[in-house]
Amino acid sequence: MLTKTNDQLRRSMNEVESEMITLQEALQLKDKLIHSKDREIEEVERECASLITEMQKQEGREKAIDMASKQVSVFDRP
Repeated sequence: MLTKTNDQLRRSMNEVESEMITLQEALQLKDKLIHSKDREIEEVERECASLITEMQKQEGREKAIDMASKQVSVFDRP
């Protein structure tokens, strides 16, 4: 009877170990995916920051042109 119980316990332990290996592999894959997505997010954030900077520069240029055109129109009046 004790041998039978020990055999059942060994089988259960083997199943648990096998499942743990499977879970560890799945966890490693998900961890790699998370790191990959983090890198993608960082790249998008850098691109956004660059676009915002360019947009601000363009807005500054447009304001300067607008102000210059208003000044010219004031001087053109008789």
